[in-house]
Amino acid sequence: MISVTIRNLYEWLKEKKQIIYENCQEPILIEEPKLINSDKQCGSTITRPPDSYIGLLHSVYVVGGTRIIINSDKELLYDELALFQHSDYGVKPHSILQLTAKDKANIKAWTVTSIIKEGILINCDHDANYFHWLVECLPKLVFLDTFEEFRDIPLLVREDLHPNLLQALERINKTHPIIHVKYGHLYLVEKLIYVSDLSRILDRYHGTWNLETDSVIGPYWLKKLVEKLTLGYHTATPWRKLYLYRGNRYRCLLNESEVELELLKRGFEIIDLQARTFEFQLILFSQAETVIAPSAATLTNILLCQKNTRIVALTHDYEGIGFHIWPQLAAVSEVFVEQFIGRRVHKQEWVHDDYTIPLDRFFAYLDSVMHSGGRC
Repeated sequence: MISVTIRNLYEWLKEKKQIIYENCQEPILIEEPKLINSDKQCGSTITRPPDSYIGLLHSVYVVGGTRIIINSDKELLYDELALFQHSDYGVKPHSILQLTAKDKANIKAWTVTSIIKEGILINCDHDANYFHWLVECLPKLVFLDTFEEFRDIPLLVREDLHPNLLQALERINKTHPIIHVKYGHLYLVEKLIYVSDLSRILDRYHGTWNLETDSVIGPYWLKKLVEKLTLGYHTATPWRKLYLYRGNRYRCLLNESEVELELLKRGFEIIDLQARTFEFQLILFSQAETVIAPSAATLTNILLCQKNTRIVALTHDYEGIGFHIWPQLAAVSEVFVEQFIGRRVHKQEWVHDDYTIPLDRFFAYLDSVMHSGGRC
């Protein structure tokens, strides 16, 4: 166990004169989400993603697979945690990091596993999640690779990442060697290149969603990433109607089987992506004309869809669900997205509660959309 004081990484780097590059990202419009079967008014706002910067750190400790950086003064250098310590937010990564007081924390980490001469950190703490890997981590590499001087420096990558995440990395990484690190293990890095967060996606588990801060996705570098990932795939006119199966997991759609039966009658394919490769998903979503899915990481694939694809996300009405996330991705890939709101079963009072969809209302809505041939 390591006891640390939390410091803002950017301010620390500025103080040490170790900022290599910095720039303000442009303000963005977060549009009001289109919600079906709900009277909720979510609003819109103009805000700005986090400022982009690249920092150089010497002889610091990093915890594998996280953004945790500890200097020789036992300071935890972490922008997000320094700014957002309210109890409404989950701590990342919660299995390793525990807040003990304001600006104080304990870190559960093994003794130093090894010494790394140099490496690049593009982590976001939720690296093993498909959504966070594509939306938060990989755009950092696209940004970094606009600078020639970093092209040959190794990337520090979790050794247990799903093959799909590694395949996505391989499509954009042409020059960086990979150093595989064990999640939760402590490493001493003699020269660390840190790429700042280009988006901010907080884990809000309680309270009212804050449009200004909670999920602000930087579109510029994400769009650059999407262009690289989909290069050569958007060649045919989309035609497939897809439903993305979720199954019995947290935030479960309890009447999913009934939804699937009705969709099959309407010519939809039921797709389980669990055992599918990233290559399969690139092909599949380039061919998608309509995608329906419970709100989950699989919906990140709207980034792989062609322009004007219709997306319907199934979700529930919990206050902190984050209705503005999918519209921000939709704006990047220029697709149409609506969210159909179901009813929570109140098994647990938080974002991952289970829910049901009213079949009569949902299919009346869907049939109207499909028969009109228009957008959702």
